Amino acid sequence: MRLATVEERIVLTSRRLKAQGFGAEVLALGLIVVLSVLVVPPMLGVVYSAFRKGPTLFEGTTTLENYRSILSDPNTYGTLADTFQFAVATACLVVAFAGILAWLVERTNAPFRRLVYLAIVVAFGVPVILQGMGWILLLGPRNGLLNVVLRTVLGSHAPTIPLYSMPAMVFVQSTVLIPTMFLLLAPALRAADPALEEAAQMSRAPRWQVLRRVTLPLLVPSLMAAVLLSFIIVVESFEIPALIGTPARIFVLSTEIYGRLRRPSPDYGAASAFSTLMMIIAMGGLYLYQGVTARAHRFTTVTGKGYRPHRLELGPWRWVAGVLTGGLSLILTMPVLILAWGSFMRVYRPPSIAALSGLTLENYKTIFASSWIVQSARNSFILGAASAVVVMVMTFAASWLVLRRRNPLTKGIDYLVTLPLVVPGVVLSLAVLRTYLVAPVPVYGTPLILLIAFVVHYLPYGMRFSHAGMIALHPELEEAAAVGGAPLAVRMRRIVAPLMWPALLAGGLFVFLASIRQLSLVLFLAGPGNDLITTTIFSLWTEGNITEVAAFAMPVVVGVILIAAGLNKVTGGIGVQVDHYR
Repeated sequence: MRLATVEERIVLTSRRLKAQGFGAEVLALGLIVVLSVLVVPPMLGVVYSAFRKGPTLFEGTTTLENYRSILSDPNTYGTLADTFQFAVATACLVVAFAGILAWLVERTNAPFRRLVYLAIVVAFGVPVILQGMGWILLLGPRNGLLNVVLRTVLGSHAPTIPLYSMPAMVFVQSTVLIPTMFLLLAPALRAADPALEEAAQMSRAPRWQVLRRVTLPLLVPSLMAAVLLSFIIVVESFEIPALIGTPARIFVLSTEIYGRLRRPSPDYGAASAFSTLMMIIAMGGLYLYQGVTARAHRFTTVTGKGYRPHRLELGPWRWVAGVLTGGLSLILTMPVLILAWGSFMRVYRPPSIAALSGLTLENYKTIFASSWIVQSARNSFILGAASAVVVMVMTFAASWLVLRRRNPLTKGIDYLVTLPLVVPGVVLSLAVLRTYLVAPVPVYGTPLILLIAFVVHYLPYGMRFSHAGMIALHPELEEAAAVGGAPLAVRMRRIVAPLMWPALLAGGLFVFLASIRQLSLVLFLAGPGNDLITTTIFSLWTEGNITEVAAFAMPVVVGVILIAAGLNKVTGGIGVQVDHYR
């Protein structure tokens, strides 16, 4: 009798495990259908449009004329050269700044380390378009604060800092990316075993030789990966090239696409052809990026042995380091400070004693009395929260399937989730527009089309957080629950989700902040009734309402920073290692 009972239990357990496997297959099939519907049509639509020539987005004939037109135009090669120059120079400069800052904060006794973290949080929470506008108020040729100071100190004929130029574009874009790259590099520096550096110091090697001969070689994979990731981000950037490059007739691929579609007769075919070139460049950067991160294990210094965190004593160089940390922190926060000043001016004037008499709250009264502006802020926060929830739910399921069920179906899921990483925001905006203008689902002109664009764009980033959290969970916990008869839904809800909650919150915070900061992705999708913070700011700026832009910026910046600080404290930080998608 006892033997029969054991056999019955074995059979019952086997049936339960088979049922659990069937449930996972159903989940995988459903997820791959949803991902295919969301991701594939926009990608194919852009490629298809590149081979169509006609008066509208959907009329015309199949032809190579679009590629022939752009490749025979000498201006195209100037645009490509400017794009590469802008992306390469910015990537190198931002990683140099962020790497130095992360090393000083994480590995040395430099002063003002807490100030750096505060500046990083503030800068990370400010939309890119606002940072660009802040730098225009700082470096403008006539009323820019820094140029006014130069003329005051050196005389009215003193040379000014040229704002509308390629070097200024590179510098401003670098300051925009420093917080992101700092958050990527700081964990790598924090986790590295200092034993090698200590050994070099014991042999009486100079401090800077230790940095050059020991620390930097160990950080090569992280630094190279950060450079390549920065390159991909800068290639798709729109805000800074539009604000600073366009007035100087410096065009990159993103502004070229935007310009082609904003003509009285939009050239959809040429814009799509430029979009495919942009995707090819991004794919090349991603390929190199994956190659670098795949070899990162050769430089591993953190092992199972415990080690004692140690900060490098800078000695007399400590206060030189303090100038760097304090100076870079000031650079990161200067755009916000100048916008705060401008928000209290009815007609913008650079900061001065005389200008204090013009301080007023009229801009804030105008902003809060405008239903259009208030509605755009509400739309952004709601869409940001909704995007974060949808992205993290989908990537939670995707990461579980990819790690727990290795088969062709889950490989397809992994590929579909990663695919949007090579599609720049302005290209995806055009792709989603084309898809849902003809789709039987009436989402064009509604907030739903913006939600779809946000979800598709941020799936790879949400997957990074979910993947990292899932790797830390041993499958034994789920297997024990499965043997006990717990259905798949119960295991996910009662075991996996609670243990992954910090990673899911961190990923949701990242998606929320990035969605609120996004402009290029919504350029062709937002409209009357579904305006967002960034599109409203862009409209006000192009109309010349500088002080109203500044007044609108302040509540947004304060709100985003408070939300980011609160959630960041709960999740323990949003910094991630630079090892996406090995």
